[in-house]
Amino acid sequence: MPLVRTLSGKPIYDDLRRAYVTLAQTFLQHRGGGDVTTETDDPCALDSAVCQTELHVDLREAQKQCNLIDTPCERPVEIFNNLNHMFVLLQEIPILAEQCSLQPLFCAPTQQSDHADLEGEKWSSEAFGGMDITNNGKLAKELRTLSKAASLGHRTFLAFRTVALPRSEAWNGATVHAISGRCAKPHGGPFVASAQGSLIGRLNGVTVIEVQGINVSIG
Repeated sequence: MPLVRTLSGKPIYDDLRRAYVTLAQTFLQHRGGGDVTTETDDPCALDSAVCQTELHVDLREAQKQCNLIDTPCERPVEIFNNLNHMFVLLQEIPILAEQCSLQPLFCAPTQQSDHADLEGEKWSSEAFGGMDITNNGKLAKELRTLSKAASLGHRTFLAFRTVALPRSEAWNGATVHAISGRCAKPHGGPFVASAQGSLIGRLNGVTVIEVQGINVSIG
């Protein structure tokens, strides 16, 4: 069961924002550590508080507040990773609207699916919410996913935290940059993916690029 259900139709941004806010608030309350304060020096009390932060987060109240949340409980790390992913999507949507006049018709906020993370009419996008897009072959995987959409004639985009690809900080819209990544066998490879990327825009620490000329090869 996905943490947040797939979104489709017109009000995707508003629904995505509502789900993000509800999840983030619940997650932060869970991570608060209960009644233990920083002055506590009892190892047993501290151990209990530390272990408590890794228990499954109870999302039943969150489900009452937001009907887009599909599961009644989830591991903290899964919520953390999915919140990062959703935040990038929330920044990407207005960038594509302002710079390219594109509106999403489909969004997979938190789950793997046969679709790209964000899709509209004849365009697709992947989003990465982590801090290093080259880690575990992630860049190569994102490009491989986008290559399927490109083969259908779609425009393809990639959104990520700017710090995840530091050299992108110097990019501007007037130039095209080579990007590539390798995915090793332990992470689903081996394969290499390369493409050309051009800056579309930035917002709140998130960068969106258009990706063209994707090539995926074994090795």
